[in-house]
Amino acid sequence: RDNSLAVGIYVFSYLVFLGIILHAALTMSL
Repeated sequence: RDNSLAVGIYVFSYLVFLGIILHAALTMSL
């Protein structure tokens, strides 16, 4: 079983989601 791929996709999607939230927060603050 190859679980590293699932973990990589999960971490990548989490980082993208976090980046979008931070970008939205910075845009709203301005």
